[in-house]
Amino acid sequence: MRRCTEGFAVLAVLGLLALIGLAAAASLQEALFAQTLATVRRQQLRAWELSDSGVADVLVRLSATASPTDYSAELRPTEAAAESVTVTLRRVDGGAPAAGFSAGRFVTERYEITSDGHAARGSFARQVQGVMRVRPAAMGGE
Repeated sequence: MRRCTEGFAVLAVLGLLALIGLAAAASLQEALFAQTLATVRRQQLRAWELSDSGVADVLVRLSATASPTDYSAELRPTEAAAESVTVTLRRVDGGAPAAGFSAGRFVTERYEITSDGHAARGSFARQVQGVMRVRPAAMGGE
C-alpha cells in the first residue's frame, strides 16, 4: 500500500510542475509581446516627432522668406539610414487683401505644409498643416 501513495505524490508533484511551467511560459510570452508593442509604439512616436520637426522647419523657412515658392525636400535629422522627413510646401492662394480695415495695405497668403516622417521598421507619420501669413502689400512677391 505504501507504494501506491508514493506514486500518487510523484504524479501530483509532476502535475504541479507542469502547471507552473505553463504559467511561466504564458508570462514569458506576454512579456515578449509587451516588449514588441513598446518597440512599435516607440517607432511610431519617433516617426511623429520627425514629421513634427519637418513642419517646424518649414515654418522657420516660411517666416524667413519674403515670398517662398512651392518646394519639396527630404531632410535627414540624424545619420540613421532609416530616419527621414519629406516636407512639401504648397501655396494654396495668395495676394488676397486681408479682411477687415486694412484698406489694401496687407495681403494674406495661404500655404499647405505636408510633412512625412519615416522611422525604423517602416513606421510612418504624416502631418498636414495649413498656414496663413499676413504681410504688408509692399513686401515683394506680387
